[in-house]
Amino acid sequence: DLHSFPTRRSSDLEPAFQGLGFGKRLFMSVRRILEARGRKSLVVWALAENETACAFYDRLGGRRSATAPERYGSVTLNRIAFFWESVRRPAR
Repeated sequence: DLHSFPTRRSSDLEPAFQGLGFGKRLFMSVRRILEARGRKSLVVWALAENETACAFYDRLGGRRSATAPERYGSVTLNRIAFFWESVRRPAR
């Protein structure tokens, strides 16, 4: 069940630093840490309306595996779960 994974609420990268490789390096570091801690898989949620984040996780190989509503005050937005079956970096 994707909703039972431990979560970190938010990790946004300032727009001025997007596209410079920082997000990918941060993501790969998290994967290495999870692997060192014995984790096998990874789920990241992104707001569906955040096309930049969704494209980022698509490029990193995340498989869109679930959707769920997320409430922010009186506004409800949709979020998408990106799933990696393995935290290990795929061989190239």
